Amino acid sequence: MFWEMDLAAVTIPLVVREVDAGAFWTGELPYDTGGVAGSHPHVKGVTWHWAEPWATLIEEFRPVVPSAPCNDNGDIGYDGISPDHFVITAGGFGVPPYGIPLTPQPDGYPIVLFSFDVTDIVGSFEIDTACASAQLYDILLCEPVIMGEPKPCCFGPSAEPPCNVDFVFNKGIVTIAECDCGAIWGDVNADGKLHPVDVAYMVNYVYKQLDGRVSPPICPYECGDVNCDGSVEALDVSFYVATVFRGLGPFPCSPCD
Repeated sequence: MFWEMDLAAVTIPLVVREVDAGAFWTGELPYDTGGVAGSHPHVKGVTWHWAEPWATLIEEFRPVVPSAPCNDNGDIGYDGISPDHFVITAGGFGVPPYGIPLTPQPDGYPIVLFSFDVTDIVGSFEIDTACASAQLYDILLCEPVIMGEPKPCCFGPSAEPPCNVDFVFNKGIVTIAECDCGAIWGDVNADGKLHPVDVAYMVNYVYKQLDGRVSPPICPYECGDVNCDGSVEALDVSFYVATVFRGLGPFPCSPCD
């Protein structure tokens, strides 16, 4: 996020919607519904990254179902069925010692990371801005309240002049690709065969830190991780030796499964 004035609060209402049927996020969706000043008793898959302290911080990743005057577009819950709406809110309202605004960040930095599972259906879905309610209708960036000063602006497209400014928002596109772990799983040098050369590549990587592996295009496991345990190690080398020299294959996992 980028901003060019002292920042007291931010609100970003968002929608997650299918582009291709069935390609969507799934499982237990990310949430943060009880965070205050860095304490998050009700949080999953959400990590905040403020580059400086923000006193009296209220941080929230709030699931919503749009209400009037917004169109709910068929949304009935935060349930992994398109569309899903949520709102990112954070604030440091007040003046010292009750609140410290964030200084301008014209170069910007990531403020929040949220992680989630996706379906196994090839296609894409998008994360875009969206109207959530009469109070949460567009992006708002608010200036701090300063005693004796005029009413601060909450900048946004629907705000009153002179606070009505447009923001640039880059819509997120998430693409779920077809799993591709190469023509032959475990073919470390990608020559279309599984033979002693692959064993030599694995020995060099695991024991000599010489990496000549050719990574598969879109594979959930690292090249050479033939038991799919999340790491390439001596146990994988033993599987290569057993398969190539002893004919005891196939390898113990099918990564695209």
